[in-house]
Amino acid sequence: MSRAFAALSSIRKTTMSNMDKYESFFRYTSGRWLYNEKEQLAIRYVRFNVDALKKVAAEAVGASYCTDIRKTHEAFNKIFMLRFDNNAELVAKIPTPLVSPPHLCTASEVATMDYVRNVMGLPVPKVFGWCSRAETTDVGAEYILMEKIDGVCLQDCWQAMNADEAKAAINDVVDAQCHFAHTRFSQIGSLFYKDDVDLSLRDRPLYANGTDGNSESPRFCIGPLMRWDLWCHDRHTLNVDHGPWPNLPSFLSALGRKQSEWLRLVAANRSQRCALRRAPRDESPDIHIRWIERFLTVLPHVVPPVELQVPVLWNDLEATSLVVQPKDHHPVKAILDWQYSHLSPLFLQVRLCEAFLFEGDERITLPQEFSMPRKPPNYDSLPDDERAYLDREYELAVRQRVYEGLLRERVPVTYTLLERPHQMQTHLGILELSRTWYNGLHQLRDYLIQLQLWWDDIAPSVPFPNPAGDEEIERHIVECSGFEIYSENVEQLRKELGVDVDGWVSNERFDEVMRRSEELKSAWNTKAMAGPWPFQDGRYSYYLDL
Repeated sequence: MSRAFAALSSIRKTTMSNMDKYESFFRYTSGRWLYNEKEQLAIRYVRFNVDALKKVAAEAVGASYCTDIRKTHEAFNKIFMLRFDNNAELVAKIPTPLVSPPHLCTASEVATMDYVRNVMGLPVPKVFGWCSRAETTDVGAEYILMEKIDGVCLQDCWQAMNADEAKAAINDVVDAQCHFAHTRFSQIGSLFYKDDVDLSLRDRPLYANGTDGNSESPRFCIGPLMRWDLWCHDRHTLNVDHGPWPNLPSFLSALGRKQSEWLRLVAANRSQRCALRRAPRDESPDIHIRWIERFLTVLPHVVPPVELQVPVLWNDLEATSLVVQPKDHHPVKAILDWQYSHLSPLFLQVRLCEAFLFEGDERITLPQEFSMPRKPPNYDSLPDDERAYLDREYELAVRQRVYEGLLRERVPVTYTLLERPHQMQTHLGILELSRTWYNGLHQLRDYLIQLQLWWDDIAPSVPFPNPAGDEEIERHIVECSGFEIYSENVEQLRKELGVDVDGWVSNERFDEVMRRSEELKSAWNTKAMAGPWPFQDGRYSYYLDL
């Protein structure tokens, strides 16, 4: 039974008046788009049986009935807050059509949250109930029911924290990153309960050789790799290996085959409307396949040592996904957003927690040598209020150095990798393999040309495979220059309008921004701006398959 049919069957059990009452739950209501709005709304629309959701949620917390339900957030998922007659509260999460494939995504997310909470011992909301198969539940959609955590989002209180509170939050985050880096798994894939994967995968070891587990570990195993860009835009329909894989070479080989297969079978039928993919020589899927194969021949020479290839779990730990109670000794009370979390080689996973990185006044400088921040040379001559403002900015910059110091001490591999520029180039190139059709080939070309320039330092005794000639490099530089000019113009336009990459804007500002957009569009010169007006229906949008 299809997901849509399951939802329809469930919905028939609910009166039409009730469905109309909850229409705002199903629709995306948190903003508007300047272009492709019809498609953006459609891919975020999910219809389900609200009364059935309230019923299963009440049963999950031992309540008789739900007294209140309201939608609190929406993006990839619809997030609802539910309250009950016994004063219990729950958070319900229902995936939209953006989440693909919904069964595997939901099953893996629940297993990962359970593992991180009960094996790693990190603060993650408890799951009270879930269903990963829409056709098996009266709700008519996949869902997760989880604990409501009291606290505030780190993003909303970071600047108001004092130095001690901030350091305590940094300590909690570094502790989590330490767990991530030191728990080594046996395969590249994602965590699942054993019942949710193929029988052939259930008896494989969970951990890499020499890594111990605890009594909870036997409930888990490793299944297909859940990463959005590897399943989106009909990739879930491909008859290819989705994982898990025992090592980096098998993973990279499968990644290349999956993308090549998608280019051959799917991309060739896609419209040619990507704003960045303008070079005529890049319009053929065969060209993309050749460059992917070219990159894969270089990779064996640039990947890090085997000890940095071991699979680990990671979470981006964004400021919006950390729930904190600032006054507490351990302020981080919950790490959210485990959807699409996966086990991947350490050198591909490691990244800094951006919540602690200073992005304030550029007059506060951060020297490269990890020394303390510096105030501007004319600081002493500034007015009192200006110095007070810069003192606060300086304190925020110091927090980055505190974070970096703790991370270098407890997770030194982070900086081992970040201080190798060609390693980061390799990381970016691998991520780009599945994105060339929409992002354009120039980025992957650029990664390869940069590696070619560094090659004497990387592998001095090995000739660079399939080197780019002078003419090809010159043509690439010209094309990249055009792409960069256009990208900068689009970015400047976005900032002026105050919209995000896909033209999203808040409901309150939509009319005003749309009027201003039309004014700027009339003055836009395609030749001078190095490309077409970006905000028009049919143009490229990251999440849409146009």
